Amino acid sequence: MAGEDDTRGDRAGHEGTLDPDRRFVIVPERRPPLDAEQIISLIERQVGAVGETNEHLIANARPADLLEALAAASEPRVRQIICDICGFAGAQEALPALVAALDDPSAGVRSSAADAIGKLGASRSEADGELEAAGVALLRRLHAESDPGIRRAMAVGLSGVRYEPALPAMREAAEHDELMQRIVEHATGFMGVA
Repeated sequence: MAGEDDTRGDRAGHEGTLDPDRRFVIVPERRPPLDAEQIISLIERQVGAVGETNEHLIANARPADLLEALAAASEPRVRQIICDICGFAGAQEALPALVAALDDPSAGVRSSAADAIGKLGASRSEADGELEAAGVALLRRLHAESDPGIRRAMAVGLSGVRYEPALPAMREAAEHDELMQRIVEHATGFMGVA
């Protein structure tokens, strides 16, 4: 009504404000961050809309809580998803825990950890000591893995951290693996080497 304060309103149960053109704008709900127990529970109950759940975790889980959840999770699928979320969220503080996850008994966890390490490495402007250590661990796993898919994941991680000493081993692994050949081509371009 005229004369009333019309800068706040409630339409369809949503609090919001009016913008200068007098259109209703919904103010996003602010949620408290999720703790490690909530992260694990949410992932364990995940069915169907996995992407939505992961987006929610990326937006609402603090890196420290993700790391606590990674250490506490007993199910490999949960650890794997947490590794993925760390990579997508750009959680740089997760790098040491992801390197440790390269030794997880689950191949899926190792693969997701390698991919997340590659994402974190690729987002840094230059290599540093942490990325060097990650490169050493990824190369060790590349040599230890027998599954071609897991070896490819290690190579993707090595490409992301720009670990040039791994190129000979990656090229050797690519001799009879067309997908690995593409990864190596990408890696050499990304690293700026021939």
